[in-house]
Amino acid sequence: MNPLSYKRRCTFKVVVPLFLVFLAVGADPKTTNALSHETSASEPAPVTITDDEIDGFLFRVNEDVRNKVMVLGGEPVEQLPVPILFGIPIGGFTDTWGETQTGGRVHAGIDIMADRGALVVSPTDAVVTKIGYDNRGGNFVVTANPGGEQFYFAHLDRAAENLSVGDVLTRGDLIGYVGNTGNARSTAPHLHLGIYYKGIARNPFQRLIREFSIEERLASVEHILTENKIILGEHNGGVRFLQRFLIQNGTGPRATALAKIGATGYFGPFTKNALVEYQKTASIVPASGYFGLVTRTHIVTKLLVNINAEDKTGASNKLQLFDL
Repeated sequence: MNPLSYKRRCTFKVVVPLFLVFLAVGADPKTTNALSHETSASEPAPVTITDDEIDGFLFRVNEDVRNKVMVLGGEPVEQLPVPILFGIPIGGFTDTWGETQTGGRVHAGIDIMADRGALVVSPTDAVVTKIGYDNRGGNFVVTANPGGEQFYFAHLDRAAENLSVGDVLTRGDLIGYVGNTGNARSTAPHLHLGIYYKGIARNPFQRLIREFSIEERLASVEHILTENKIILGEHNGGVRFLQRFLIQNGTGPRATALAKIGATGYFGPFTKNALVEYQKTASIVPASGYFGLVTRTHIVTKLLVNINAEDKTGASNKLQLFDL
């Protein structure tokens, strides 16, 4: 499959025109009516999230957000991908559910250790219900998920740029970046993932049974790079991704200068100079510091090569290059 032609949010449907059904069974009105009755009777009524479940959310939601949540579907997603896009394979984290914490509290989630800035993405379709900060969870994002559940992503270095309450997310959309904010300041960076149903915590560990596929990863990266303006003066997740890419590649003194500033998400002169340097090294013409289709395609292709190389060597998919 060509990764560059992969389409996000695609749903393919096979539609059989009704007149073909008539030809198959005959146009007898009695037969047609019977068929229609049988078809409608065999289709189960759609299951939706109930008002009672939404009223049990961790945070109250307004009517507009409630309406978006209702269409997520009434059944929870039992088999979840690890919500860190790169670097954390199945078996790369442990079950920390129920561990005793400071003050006698019990850990109501799991901690997934990862590099600072690693991409945290939504493991299901979801709706953002809360973005905030508190002394315990630090920077956090809460989403509504299918089946009336809510996912709590905590200790983030920061939430994704331009993420807002009410945003409708597709699986693989960016939530934020791994950090150690809040009461995790003295620990190594990690993602605290909690799952709640009517305010009661559920253990996520047994449900995290797969990784995002190559196609899903590439689609997520392309979405980050195409949905953000990566131009001089902009500040967003696409710029942050590009900066980390340039820093990790280390093509010369301009990349070194950018590394001293870090992946801030702001496209300034240091980022432009480092991009020009990289484009020259990669023989991208013109090497002007403009981030267009050619440069984006080059980055995504390089990502695919790295993933394939890791898979062939049996490595753990710990792609430092793209752990932003």
